[in-house]
Amino acid sequence: MRISFFIILALLAAFISSSQSINESRFKYYSVNDGLSDNVITSIKQDAAGFIWIATAHGLNRFDGQNFKQFLKTSSYNSIPDNAIYSMQLLGDELAFATNDGAQVISLNSLAQKNLNVPTSDALRYWSNACLYVQKDSSGNYGVSTKTGFYIFSANGKLKKRFDFFTEKDIGTQ
Repeated sequence: MRISFFIILALLAAFISSSQSINESRFKYYSVNDGLSDNVITSIKQDAAGFIWIATAHGLNRFDGQNFKQFLKTSSYNSIPDNAIYSMQLLGDELAFATNDGAQVISLNSLAQKNLNVPTSDALRYWSNACLYVQKDSSGNYGVSTKTGFYIFSANGKLKKRFDFFTEKDIGTQ
């Protein structure tokens, strides 16, 4: 009897409750037609200055409320490592993101860029630098996880420690 009462009470509550409605006329949809580099978004962050950073499957975008500034892989020495961005984190006054060909940290104040690349053989380059996540510790070191291991970089971007799970001898066997 008691269980039946609670079931009826739960069903009654479900029928009379309503969800919040959303007025979609107040939303603005942005796409590649508005300057976004790709419609597939992998992460969104807002920095302290109010800029909205949008990681996509084809580049990084900074939105100021009016316009998009695109950061894409080019032949320039300071371009992003790869256009496919897997993850992005705000690290105080820096933005760190992981790509298929290395990680990068951008100063939100100066837009200066620091590449975090794992030194490796040509045979393992693709796997060792296919980054998945970047984080920063209290000492200013960056931890980078990749498809082959975990790597610690100093605050200036130099490799300090490496924990390789796969090596060149594992190619074709793992």
